Amino acid sequence: MKTFYAVLFAVALFGVGVVASAADTTSLAVSGTVVGTCKFTGTSGISFTLDPDSSAAAAATGSVTYWCTRGQVGTLTVGSGQHGSSPIYNLQSSGTPADQVRYSLSPLTDSYTGQGKSTPKTLTITGSVANIDYINAAAHSDYTDSVTVTISP
Repeated sequence: MKTFYAVLFAVALFGVGVVASAADTTSLAVSGTVVGTCKFTGTSGISFTLDPDSSAAAAATGSVTYWCTRGQVGTLTVGSGQHGSSPIYNLQSSGTPADQVRYSLSPLTDSYTGQGKSTPKTLTITGSVANIDYINAAAHSDYTDSVTVTISP
């Protein structure tokens, strides 16, 4: 009888309730999309020194820095200013008497095939004021304009 209880105890301890199981596998699809975009990272403004005693045109440079997703073609466009539209812009003074000085910018467009965010492009933009447009301008230090620059992928 002791043997019977020993066997019954062993079966209860080790063999009862053991369920057979089997493993299974499946695949999980993983995908991603890299968005084609272009973004500005900085600008450097254009500042003219206009000396009416000079007989030459005044020139100054500024720049815009931007990047595009690798392989994405970006088109940059220099648009309108606050006081004029491309290609005729005006610096405007709010002094008395109020005055404007005509200027031009170049280039007005640029195209760039992106190399990624870590490889931005800097485009130099040259501003020019013809001598005739500033030799009779009022003496003010507040001539300003703001020009819209757009980058489109």
